[in-house]
Amino acid sequence: MKAIHFLLACMAITGTAISQTTADCGCTHPFPFKVASPGISKQLQDQPPVADNVVTDAYNHWKCGYLKAGQLPDELIVKNDEKGSQKDNITTSEAISYGMIIEALMAGYDHDARSKFDRLYNYALHHSSKKNKFLMAWTQNKHFQTEDKNDDSAVDGDLDIAYALLLAYKQWGEDHYRSAADSTLAAIVAQEIDSTGARIVRGNASVPSDGYPYHVIRMSDFMPAELHTFAQLTNWPIWDALVEKNYARYERAQEMFSPAYGLFPDYIHVDDNDTLSLLPNSISKKTREGEGFNDGGRDRLDNPLGRFYGLNSCRVPWRIATDYLLNGNGHAKGLLDRINTGIRKYTLDSRCLLALVMMPDDNKSPEEHSKRVKTDADDHSADLCIVGPLCIAAMTDPVQTEWRRQLQGLLTEDKAFLCENNNKPNKPDYYSSTIRMICLLLLSNHYWAPEN
Repeated sequence: MKAIHFLLACMAITGTAISQTTADCGCTHPFPFKVASPGISKQLQDQPPVADNVVTDAYNHWKCGYLKAGQLPDELIVKNDEKGSQKDNITTSEAISYGMIIEALMAGYDHDARSKFDRLYNYALHHSSKKNKFLMAWTQNKHFQTEDKNDDSAVDGDLDIAYALLLAYKQWGEDHYRSAADSTLAAIVAQEIDSTGARIVRGNASVPSDGYPYHVIRMSDFMPAELHTFAQLTNWPIWDALVEKNYARYERAQEMFSPAYGLFPDYIHVDDNDTLSLLPNSISKKTREGEGFNDGGRDRLDNPLGRFYGLNSCRVPWRIATDYLLNGNGHAKGLLDRINTGIRKYTLDSRCLLALVMMPDDNKSPEEHSKRVKTDADDHSADLCIVGPLCIAAMTDPVQTEWRRQLQGLLTEDKAFLCENNNKPNKPDYYSSTIRMICLLLLSNHYWAPEN
């Protein structure tokens, strides 16, 4: 009875039916549309994917928890509930873009997915950056207003919005989605890719005359599977060039900054000669080595800019693994092998030692490290935004089957779900829950590319 009441409440909030027949969705890839992944070996194919009902249950809870009305009737947002520096923001371009991707992939299960997609995109259009109407201002306050200090764009949200529009074009066949995607991609090239075509700039707030800040890149902004899609569908050579140059850069960064573990810092500095360096370490030695290092780590990742594997770089394994799973990219496999081997060494093969903040350059032995950084697996304090992407990385190697099983358990068991666990002290927030949802689509083989 509790479950029935929950689903009825969710329907009332989102105005949607829970499922439908695929024949009446008007889409070409109705859920459950499973894809064969070039990066999946026969041995990995024999591993059972996450069941469809796990994905749909997660979607229903995610939708109930985070899809909310915008300021206008034709708008929808993915509501931010993060703490720390994001606590006053009602949504972000990142959140909107994730929601658009999820809705495009869940069409066929949710009969209202296209309407939700369009309302999310309307919100993005109504909150564009003043510098370019095809890029979204990266965040709005609780009154749905874009404050002057937040009027600039964020490239990760813009890249995902463009990708979602191409998914929509493939899913529903309407030319206006493709036109909107092309306009967004042209704006990204104009304002979020540096003039040499080698760097993905964090957003359109920074310009070359800014000097040092302009050359700071966010490691999670490299999304090679999406760049591959853009290259296939636009024939613009810049996308292939970005993939080639960034894979070479990431291989060097992995060797330079985390030879033992293969982890990436949130940010690095890349000068005009493509010399890589870590950002200044302004976090005190006492904080780094104190027993409370994990507590409240969210507030320390962006300010000061972080040298740590945290809430930005935690997405790197997911982004790189998606390219391998969908396209079989060999450069991706090399990076992932080092991540998979390194994270198991870092955690002593225990998901209990996955932390919200990890140090790529930790020079302590795994045993010493484990005494200092601990989380409680039973309480799920290893955030799902950390767990999910590492689980996707583990999909790419049959040696990682047991490790993947450990991580997948955190993603799929009931205790991790939303809405019915609102009093849970460590209830996942928007960021963790949404990344979890996307990772479940990958783990269930329902994440397809618009060029296929």
